[in-house]
Amino acid sequence: MSKEKSTQEFEPMEILRLLNQSLEVEYSFIVNYPRLASMIKNTGAKNMMIKLGEDSMHHADVVAGIITELGGTPNWNFQMMDSIEDLPAILKQQLEKEELAVKLHERTAAMAPGQELRKRLAELGDTEHHHIRAVQKIIADIS
Repeated sequence: MSKEKSTQEFEPMEILRLLNQSLEVEYSFIVNYPRLASMIKNTGAKNMMIKLGEDSMHHADVVAGIITELGGTPNWNFQMMDSIEDLPAILKQQLEKEELAVKLHERTAAMAPGQELRKRLAELGDTEHHHIRAVQKIIADIS
């Protein structure tokens, strides 16, 4: 098998659909991070929350760029939370989103055409594993 072959067959429509789903997951909390960070008293946890927001913005930009490279159109979609009173519950939702992001990045990396693109997507997945641990730590620090 050639090094340029992906581990799965390249299906442009499917990878674009998954990348847009990944973009939505990455982008869904971006606008909420500053509000969430402002609720956290623990300085370390607050700084981790701010870093998660910065990383998510970077990931959204990378994913949107890949979508464009593959001939698709990024679907920029986000939702403001109605209420952020129950911070632990919100962080548990964020943990689920981080876990979903890992799965999406790993799946798109396996489907991507070309080694360089697979590497970029796999690196995003690796970073999401760090995000999972960061969210778990934030939850522990504020409990």
